[in-house]
Amino acid sequence: MPSVLSRGVFSEMMRLTETEEAARRFLLQQGILRTTIQCACTNTMTLRPCSATESPDFQEFRCQATSCRKTKSCRSDSYLSNSNLPFAKLIQLLFCFASKNLTNVDIVAYTGVYRKSVGEWKGSLLEAATSGF
Repeated sequence: MPSVLSRGVFSEMMRLTETEEAARRFLLQQGILRTTIQCACTNTMTLRPCSATESPDFQEFRCQATSCRKTKSCRSDSYLSNSNLPFAKLIQLLFCFASKNLTNVDIVAYTGVYRKSVGEWKGSLLEAATSGF
């Protein structure tokens, strides 16, 4: 394991990513994921728990209109809408990217995310940060 990520930062990263539920809660608290979105029928869609067969994230948006009841991924209308990366892995990447001393090889060792994906996420997040998300 690389030694360039401080023990305190590493501990906080591991606490936030202990489970996908903890990671999802953190992303909701930070406003990266939303709690409500608007349905195509113009009614509000709210987050609700669901099974893994309905969504690998165990939550989805569901329209509140009884005549509609459409569902969408909990990643909809967010920066993560086109991603399948588990929430815990995303947070780990964010922590590693914030630690400017880490190389992509170090980040792969910390997160287990493929080297190519690390590079793609780094580029994507830098582009998003410079364009204001």
